[in-house]
Parts: sequence; C-alpha cells; structure tokens
Amino acid sequence: MKPIKSSSFTLIELLVVIAIIAILASMLLPALQKARDRAMGTACSNNMKQVGTASVMYVEDNRNYLPIACKTANNPMNWTLTCAPYLGISLSTLNPSNVRNFVSPKQYHCPLDARGSHIKPSNSKYYPPSYNWNQEAGYCHEDDGLKASWNRFCNMNRVLYPSKFIIACHYDIEANNTERFFNWGNLEITVSTMGLTAHGSGLYVHSDGHVSNMYIPLACKTSKDPFFNTYFFADGIQMASGPVY
Repeated sequence: MKPIKSSSFTLIELLVVIAIIAILASMLLPALQKARDRAMGTACSNNMKQVGTASVMYVEDNRNYLPIACKTANNPMNWTLTCAPYLGISLSTLNPSNVRNFVSPKQYHCPLDARGSHIKPSNSKYYPPSYNWNQEAGYCHEDDGLKASWNRFCNMNRVLYPSKFIIACHYDIEANNTERFFNWGNLEITVSTMGLTAHGSGLYVHSDGHVSNMYIPLACKTSKDPFFNTYFFADGIQMASGPVY
C-alpha cells in the first residue's frame, strides 16, 4: 500500500515563507513611505499654490496691497481670513469669534504637519496654519500692553522682484514653533519659524503666486545672509521702516 503524501506545510517550510515575507516587507516599506511622503509633499505644494493664487487675486481687488499677517489670529485683517473667500472657504468655518473651536481648512494645512489642525489642548491655543507669513509682506501688531500697536503694509509697486519676493513659507517642522510669521531681519523668529520641511528644504510662496522649493542653510539664516535679501525684502535690499516683533 502506497503512503499518502501530506499537502500541508511543515513547520520549517512555514518559517521559511514567513522569513521571506518579512524580508520583502522590510525592502518595500521604506519605498512605500518615501512614495507617501512625496505624495503628501505634492499635496502641500498644491495647497501653497492655492494660497499664492488667492494672494494674487486679493492684490488685484485691494489696490495692489498684499495680504497681511496679524499678531492676533482672529483679527479680520489676518491673511487666513482675507484670503479665505478666494479659496472657497466660508468664514463661518474659520469661526473667528470662537478660536477655541478653530479647525484649519485643508488649504492651510500641510499633510506633513504632524501638529494637527485642531486646538492645542495644553494651553487652549489652536495650532496655527502650516504656513507662516513674511512680516515684510504685511503685518499688524495689536497693542498687547507690552508693545504698542503698529501696521506694516506692502504694495506690489514696491516689490522689486515679484518672482523672487517671498510672502509665505512652510513652518519649521524641526523647531515646531507656533508663531505665524517670520522676518529675515529678525534672527529670533526667522531661525525658529521659517522654511524647513521634514527633509531639510523648504516650500515658499512668492508674490507672483508661484511656489518654489529651496534649501537655505542654517548658517545663512543665523547670519542673515544678504544674498537672500531679494527673496525676503520687498525692495530687495532691507527691511521696511518700522519695528519688528
């Protein structure tokens, strides 16, 4: 009588199959993660492009003045509110009267931003958008009892290089700073707030509406390298008159 052959795996064969699957997974997962990061980076760039387009439309409707950032996030002049209509965002969604319940619209939130878009539970302050505004493009500081109020507005007629002048950038993921603005002339807020993604380079919105990916070494930030003046100052040379906070 012939012996009956078993069609089941032996324990050794099963372990070999599991080992092969583990090896293949270890090879494929990094590639899948890179592809995922690239896709999220593309989505972030598209969001910033929408912000750039909204800014151009705002300029056309407001006598050539660029949108501005404000110290107080729910100030009606803040760029997240003034650009909202051009992005199809309802102001009721932004809910400026109730900051505690604020949720950043997807146009203002980068998928690579691990901070999330909801309020920060530790101190009841909401997480700011993933994108920070250049004070030189416009800034409003309300009197907070420590520093007097002041405004800085930038007309596109002053912008020497529209395709270079940067109005917004990706926030610095490594610094994880919660400020909503930066200034190349202010070392403290520039180093800790502007332009690093998870991969070391940064996404920037220019005043003509296009988005670029640039790498600015930390040494250039800390020294305020004048090479970048054409990118961060409207006249391509220096800060506009007025204080910087």
